[in-house]
Amino acid sequence: DQAKLRAMLDLSEEDLANTSRSRPIFLLSYFRYYCPDFAIRVTPIRKLVSNDVLPWTDVHTKCFRELV
Repeated sequence: DQAKLRAMLDLSEEDLANTSRSRPIFLLSYFRYYCPDFAIRVTPIRKLVSNDVLPWTDVHTKCFRELV
């Protein structure tokens, strides 16, 4: 659905940084069947889930946007 995709793309970096650490992975998991090398490409975000100390950065935002 285009509206749902647009809503994901419109999330600001601040919104993504302030959400639960696992939520971006949950949102992106739908695309795993359609995205070659999904597991490799989502690695920067996956590392955030395992380490609560790491801050959300533009690298993570870029990764999220490329996968959507």
